[in-house]
Amino acid sequence: MTPTIYTVDIETRPTEAYVWGLRDQNVGLSQIIRPGGLLMLAAQRVGSSKVDAWAEWDGYEDMVKASHRVYDIADYIVTYNGVRFDNKHLRAAWAELGLAPPSPWRDLDLYKTVGKFNWPSRKLQYVCGVLGLDHKTDSGGMETWDQILRGTPE
Repeated sequence: MTPTIYTVDIETRPTEAYVWGLRDQNVGLSQIIRPGGLLMLAAQRVGSSKVDAWAEWDGYEDMVKASHRVYDIADYIVTYNGVRFDNKHLRAAWAELGLAPPSPWRDLDLYKTVGKFNWPSRKLQYVCGVLGLDHKTDSGGMETWDQILRGTPE
């Protein structure tokens, strides 16, 4: 039987909070305007050319349920730092919707693999460059996230 393998990547939105300054801030719960969380999800079944993508603005609940379906049918999930980042955000989103944990899967976290190499950086852009692979497009930093969160056309 051929295993079902998906590559998965998420993007998250930052926590929005009232703060009194720019340095050394300790943000209390009462200062949170909107907690951070899952913003976008992309998944591709290995062997398929189709990449499925969902975003919060297209329906948060649909996006979370789609991620749950992907993990539920996958035997293996391939990520880059997914064990420490992506999976934790997804588990929180599933719990918030009252979804039971998906069927067990095995993580293939390429960030852990890269840690076994003596390269000066584990950043995905650097690793892809060293290996001669296409790399993730630069998002443009916080300015891009601000435009996304505010819904500006740029």
